[in-house]
Amino acid sequence: MIPVGIRIFACSCLAALLAAGCREKDEKEKSANPSATEREKSKREGSPARPGGSEAGLTREIGVLTGGAPARIVWGQSQNPRNPDSFSTGTSQLLMGVDTSEGRGERAILQRQGNYTRPLLSTDGRTILFTRRSLSEKGNLWVSRGEIFRTDWKGTEPVRLGDGMAVDCWRDPATQVEWVYAVQDWAPSKKSVSIFTRLVRFPLMDPDRTETVVDEMRLDADNIQLSRDGRRASGGFPWPNAGIFILDGGEATAKKLRNGCWPSCAPDNSRVSWVFDGSHRSAIFFAGDGARSWEVKLSPPDAEHSEMFHPRWSNHPRFFAITGPYKSGKSGSTIRGGGGRSAEVYLGRFDAALQKVEAWVEVTDNELGDSFPDLWIEGGESAQLDGFGGSDEVAGKPADSAADWPTKLDGLLFLWRNNGAQNSWRGSDGHVHTADIENLGAARFGPRFEMLLGGGEVEMEEADARATVQHLRGGTSATFEALVLPGAPGNNGGSPAQTRSFIFRGPDLRVGLQEGRLLLARDSGDYWASTGLLPDKAFHLAVIREADAFRAMVNGNPVELTSRGPVVHEAPVEAPRFGGGWHGGLMNIAIYGRALELGEVAGNSAAMLREAAKFPPAAAQVRLRARLVESSAAPALEDIAPYSGSFVALVYEVEQVLAGSFKDKRILVKHWGLLNRNPVTGFPREVGRSYELLVERETAHPEIKGERVADETTGFDLEPWFDVSPPDVIVQP
Repeated sequence: MIPVGIRIFACSCLAALLAAGCREKDEKEKSANPSATEREKSKREGSPARPGGSEAGLTREIGVLTGGAPARIVWGQSQNPRNPDSFSTGTSQLLMGVDTSEGRGERAILQRQGNYTRPLLSTDGRTILFTRRSLSEKGNLWVSRGEIFRTDWKGTEPVRLGDGMAVDCWRDPATQVEWVYAVQDWAPSKKSVSIFTRLVRFPLMDPDRTETVVDEMRLDADNIQLSRDGRRASGGFPWPNAGIFILDGGEATAKKLRNGCWPSCAPDNSRVSWVFDGSHRSAIFFAGDGARSWEVKLSPPDAEHSEMFHPRWSNHPRFFAITGPYKSGKSGSTIRGGGGRSAEVYLGRFDAALQKVEAWVEVTDNELGDSFPDLWIEGGESAQLDGFGGSDEVAGKPADSAADWPTKLDGLLFLWRNNGAQNSWRGSDGHVHTADIENLGAARFGPRFEMLLGGGEVEMEEADARATVQHLRGGTSATFEALVLPGAPGNNGGSPAQTRSFIFRGPDLRVGLQEGRLLLARDSGDYWASTGLLPDKAFHLAVIREADAFRAMVNGNPVELTSRGPVVHEAPVEAPRFGGGWHGGLMNIAIYGRALELGEVAGNSAAMLREAAKFPPAAAQVRLRARLVESSAAPALEDIAPYSGSFVALVYEVEQVLAGSFKDKRILVKHWGLLNRNPVTGFPREVGRSYELLVERETAHPEIKGERVADETTGFDLEPWFDVSPPDVIVQP
């Protein structure tokens, strides 16, 4: 767990929001009015009921689902048949709702079209909140603004409550005050339209009494949901980092559970949460704040092979709302980031153990885009799940890496442990910082959650880069350190480059390799090289830049350097980047605005080497020749925003095992089809053609959990394998 120094007055549930603005052109692929015979067959097979526009039928079906308890549902519905607007960025929506106590079925709450982002119900179900959001682009950044409004089931003229986006309501059990939680200070972002830097709260009926809740962290806006006692919250900080906040005495501890989207926490005190999987068909549930995890499919039977969106726990821990299925008419892919007219609002009921969804009801049946449903059930505020809880330790994910590293935080400019960690630190300015990075080219993450450069690069987020650049340009002392994972043929994308390549490049500080030796260079063209070769297995590297020279240490021991400069001048580096023609991996990276003392280096090195000694052995690889029998189309980039990559699942018939052990006749393999906004060469592949594959079991690669997957195959009964051959990307201009 990583303390993030957040000022908290009550629990908040922060969930990742996928970016918006996708244009939909797909056609609905199901009948609008199934026959009675088809409806009966659907019921017998466990599919959700199709209300077909019948008010009485819909009320009855929802009543069966809830055990007779009255229910209310609100959502946004696009009225533009050309743009389903599944992420609520347009102005052609209606605020829709169903109140089963009325028996009127689906109806518009407000008759005026507009923007109704993330409609929410108060804890008593009587008040409806929504946000009017505007969206624009400046350069390559999303810029958003929002205003929060309140209305009711009578359609009363909306009352403006304040700026920002409303994200949840929570009733304080001690005072019975109803609090509205809202995010403010929209942060321009390349990744998402809904990243904020401040979370506030105010009483529902006294919006001028605003309190700051979080003001030291980048946050996502969606699915903020509060535990009943106000001590737990799901969160995205920011997407794709998903997990929970543990709240104690005005401070919050952020705990990353995994990469993913739409995190959510149970509305009772069971300490159960979920993170939506990259396939958008299931969620990984966590109990005991992550001590135990399991997978639950969140797709109704008639949409189990398609993508779903907008999952949100109701006020009752046995019920949730979701939309889907999302289908693409353009490429045939089931992945459709922007949504489509094929998507409807569904309600689901979990079994008592949260192991499966035992019953479904389809609320809508139309040719329009339905999005962001919120469900309220009478009596849900007193329902409690039994048999959950446990320790605060997270199972099945990496720890925050070398817990006793760094030895000192003084002068820390940048800290990145691994992609499974929160990667936060308190800077010398007194504020909490969180490292945000972007992979470029073929860079990705490895099985230890390390940066796996693959010849590509990793770029710092602008705010982190700014402070680092400012210091490095000043020419004063600085230190770079990392746990370096040399490349391994067929695993990390090739052996260390024999020509010049780089581990890190920043203003007046380059750390690289040449012919297996360490290379250190300055913008002047002066450079130093180690007299000996670097280790061929994981090692700790510390490079200290001083006024006119470098010092370097490997595994805590000084490295002998010889001056080789000046050489041919290279262009100055404007923005710090990791990688550059190198195929190895990096983790536990720190950049300091000072020279580390030898004792610090020795302590940091010892911590990292202890961690490296605990690395599991490399996964068993299988090389085989196989004939492609089922293919999936790689999605278009605009369809999966804010994701920048996607796997494609393919099924092969095995012809010959060339190395390793494999006994099945067929194999399901996940390949990178789109990586860092770039297509990968060799896709789509030709059905009937034979290919040579280098694969490892998917279970050996936790780093790919939460990634998008395009899977249109029928190989659901096959164990998934992962293509570990280096992806060859086609870098787009």
